[in-house]
Amino acid sequence: MNIAIIGAGKNTEALAEGLANAGHDVFIGLKDTETYISPKLLTFENIFLVSVEDAARESDIIVITTPANEIREVAYMLGDVRRKTIADLSSFNFVRAVSYSNTHNVIKAITNCRNLVKCYNVTGYEDLVNPDFIGATTDMFMAGDSKKSKEVVKLLARDLGFIDCCDFGDGDTVPMLDEMSNCWNNRAVKQKMEASLAYKLVRK
Repeated sequence: MNIAIIGAGKNTEALAEGLANAGHDVFIGLKDTETYISPKLLTFENIFLVSVEDAARESDIIVITTPANEIREVAYMLGDVRRKTIADLSSFNFVRAVSYSNTHNVIKAITNCRNLVKCYNVTGYEDLVNPDFIGATTDMFMAGDSKKSKEVVKLLARDLGFIDCCDFGDGDTVPMLDEMSNCWNNRAVKQKMEASLAYKLVRK
């Protein structure tokens, strides 16, 4: 598939590498084409550095990894993406805007995209392409209103090595995922524990 990843930084680079290795064409959409990108990514024939607008236009699926405070600007830059699948992977999600409680609501309101999925792996960027933890694989978590788009996101999660992508429910359950992200951030970052901490659902 043609996949756009909107954003820069370690999460973007890890996702791009993993999805490119799985055989997808990856378009990294940058607000500034002079933004630093790891030279390693430039060795891939199926990774392309383009503008945000071009990445959205060329892709079937759009993955957003930008910080929460950039979501409004990026959403307006995407253009007409109503028929595309958008996976919102932006973290630390509580956007203090007038009528929006989280980035999921911001993207939905601005783009009118109905194929929007909130998705979290809730671990460090190092584990996006190697989600094995002492013999077990960490889980991916998602929420959204489109069953079809959630199936697409689940396939991409498996391409990255995540065996299970847990469906929390419709868009109303997104705040639960936000709280999971905040809990992880508190433990891994604020308490200065290892970044390689992850959530996993276990069954008896």
